[in-house]
Amino acid sequence: DKSHGQGTYTYANGDKYVGNFKDGKIYGQGTYTYADGAKYVGNFKDEKYHGQGTYIWPEGKRETGFYMNNEYIPDICKNMGLSINSSGYEKCINRLIDEVLN
Repeated sequence: DKSHGQGTYTYANGDKYVGNFKDGKIYGQGTYTYADGAKYVGNFKDEKYHGQGTYIWPEGKRETGFYMNNEYIPDICKNMGLSINSSGYEKCINRLIDEVLN
């Protein structure tokens, strides 16, 4: 029996998810709160941050934008060796956001 629709799941380690499920997986809009107080509020796909969302660290710092397979898209582009001021950086971000949205 697989969960489908709105629900809440509390993990053994104290993490908690409140939001949508599809075929037993975290999918769509939801909030994942970690036991340490960190939180992600936004879209999920196959149990990963995917789409628009906000990650909030326990101390309150926020990172709002687009995520792809649990990674913040600007970080993906930086990890590809692109600097914020490079011409390829904005293209990288736009291409990845387009992939997430389509």
